[in-house]
Amino acid sequence: GSPIPVFIIFLFCPLALFYIVLAGMDMSLDEARHSGWFMEKYGEAAFYKKWNAVSFSMTNTSALSSAMPTMITTWIITTIDLLLKMAGIRRVTEIELDYDQEIKSTGFMNLLSGICFSSPCYPQMKWSALNLSIIRNAVDRMPGLITTFFNAALYFSSFALVNYLPRFFLSGLL
Repeated sequence: GSPIPVFIIFLFCPLALFYIVLAGMDMSLDEARHSGWFMEKYGEAAFYKKWNAVSFSMTNTSALSSAMPTMITTWIITTIDLLLKMAGIRRVTEIELDYDQEIKSTGFMNLLSGICFSSPCYPQMKWSALNLSIIRNAVDRMPGLITTFFNAALYFSSFALVNYLPRFFLSGLL
């Protein structure tokens, strides 16, 4: 059968049950946050205001040159990691991959992430296998488009979704 119903049940039912129990206990989100059920509240600000805090005048450029050996080592390790992950994805999905294109795409994504002050990104075998088992198609771009739309909507709306997700849910997403 299709894994979609199981995926939806295991992803959203515990979250819905948590909020039902929270309402049944007559506990507010702030009380639940104080009890440790939620992470500390993140501030919400318009996406363009976050860039106002960036000040390159405070950058210590001499530290950059001393960090170069570490950066080069990190680039080598992440490239090897990417190659291992792609080999794993190829094995799990049984699909031939264009390694050159994948490395270029991942490099571009990491460059874009770095410019936006985000963490590095890389493909993950478990998500590739899950995606393939759900849509049963290796060339469909719809999952990527949905993810892009969802992330862009959260980013540009400045809605801090993490403020409303309990700790157990966030840890389960890892």
